Amino acid sequence: RNQAILFGIQDSEIVQIDARATVYAGVDFSAITIGDVAVQGSSVTVVLPGASITHVVPDESTMKPVLHSTSLFGKPTDELVQKVRQTALDAIRLKAIENGICRDANTNAQAQIRTMLAKLGFSTVDISSNERACQ
Repeated sequence: RNQAILFGIQDSEIVQIDARATVYAGVDFSAITIGDVAVQGSSVTVVLPGASITHVVPDESTMKPVLHSTSLFGKPTDELVQKVRQTALDAIRLKAIENGICRDANTNAQAQIRTMLAKLGFSTVDISSNERACQ
């Protein structure tokens, strides 16, 4: 954050956070519609909704500023700390997506549904996921 220059001295503030969080992803089974399921004899085909991020839970012990400095005339602001915190959580969320959290959630959801349908007596179970962008 930079504010007005007074007598040639710029008022600035620097905030650094060492952030850690746990990211959760899943598939909303309640979004499955009748059109997503096809049964023919002992065979079933299901198209699951794509996985999405459900929660990003910050580790509060690490979400405190490790560096928070201001210039000579500066006054620390909580507003900038909150912006940096949100930016850090957004970056963690994006990194989890890049690392395949939604792909893994889709794979796990398919395995759960496949197991359940096999136990219900279906001999052929074909499961796929709607390939939408992970959010």
